[in-house]
Amino acid sequence: MKKYIFCLLLALCLTGCAPAAPPSSASVSVPSPAITVQEETEPSRSLPQTADVPPGDYAPWQEAYTEFLANLRSAEYQHTMGELSFSGDDMPSDSYSLYDVDKDGVPELFLKCGNCEADYYTLVYTFHGGQISSLGSFQSGHSSLYTVPEEDGVIIRFGHMGYGSIEKFSIGEGGVIGPWETLLTETEEDTREKGYTDPAQLIPGAQLVPSCYTCTQLRPADSPALVLPVCDYQNRELPAPMDEVQVRAVVEQVLYGNAPFFGVSGDGFHGDTGLTTLEEYLRPGAAYPYGKQPLELKETAWADVNGDGQTDCLLRLEQEEEKWINVHCAVLSVQEEEVYAYFFDNIQDVTVEPNGAVTFQIYQDCWKRASFFKNQSYTVPTSEPVQGDGLAWDPFQ
Repeated sequence: MKKYIFCLLLALCLTGCAPAAPPSSASVSVPSPAITVQEETEPSRSLPQTADVPPGDYAPWQEAYTEFLANLRSAEYQHTMGELSFSGDDMPSDSYSLYDVDKDGVPELFLKCGNCEADYYTLVYTFHGGQISSLGSFQSGHSSLYTVPEEDGVIIRFGHMGYGSIEKFSIGEGGVIGPWETLLTETEEDTREKGYTDPAQLIPGAQLVPSCYTCTQLRPADSPALVLPVCDYQNRELPAPMDEVQVRAVVEQVLYGNAPFFGVSGDGFHGDTGLTTLEEYLRPGAAYPYGKQPLELKETAWADVNGDGQTDCLLRLEQEEEKWINVHCAVLSVQEEEVYAYFFDNIQDVTVEPNGAVTFQIYQDCWKRASFFKNQSYTVPTSEPVQGDGLAWDPFQ
């Protein structure tokens, strides 16, 4: 907590006395993440959980990025357990994104590191010649990545306390990021009435590049590396769906027979309970770590949440506080005769679109869809449904 308070104070000091600076056009000097795993001495403590990788005919770059993320997770786990220290100015990873900057069919890996917006920087990697190589880095506090659809490049949109910029870079000769091109700068006067400029106004079709948490800072120390976004990029195979009657029978054993299941965070925040039962899952501090009251299972609904062709069971969970009620959602998914529960924080609504896609409304203008497989799960932003129906919720009895 002290780190986050310090970072907040630092951000206020840096931005309150002078206009905030956009990402530098020159790559900042930052170290590569510590990804060398210390020699194993205690097998029970020296490695995190192994990531569950769905079947698929994966490309070499996917295999390489998967191994890279697994090694990074192992090294940072050892750091968390006090068995390995970061050297110099190394910072723990926060999240990563995949985007094909040079349009060669292989996405670059953008690894954001740091403890808070005041100190975030991003390391950029690519896969070429059968190996991963570094392309450089840039400051990335208060910024987001956007696509460049019709040409080589990626957009960095920066915005903080009224000051903003939109910059673009491609991959230059010699395998480094650059040159940088400043497309727009904005001051408080520019953004006071209209807000920050959408990059799509400058480059038609530009869209936000999704990012996914690396598990290091928000989830339990032994959480597996999140590799599912790499698998989802291409070539992931979907298993043959179970018959819905069979799915419902297995789920009902969890709901009414106290059968065990695996609790996994659905969105990168909470819900990592491991093997548990519904009674234990709903207790204070279990699936949701905040509040003194237990979660109460109010309603259930059935839908194919992750688009794999198999029906899942959604649980509407409430927790009473003094002046409000927290509403969460858990999704029970049957996979290879085991049940996994994916927990999603503070859900306002769940909608099923005409094509069957299920989207979660986090707050008024924020909608997300989920992808999961065993101990892997993440969400990505999606547009607000043009047309959708609410789920057929039934009271839980």
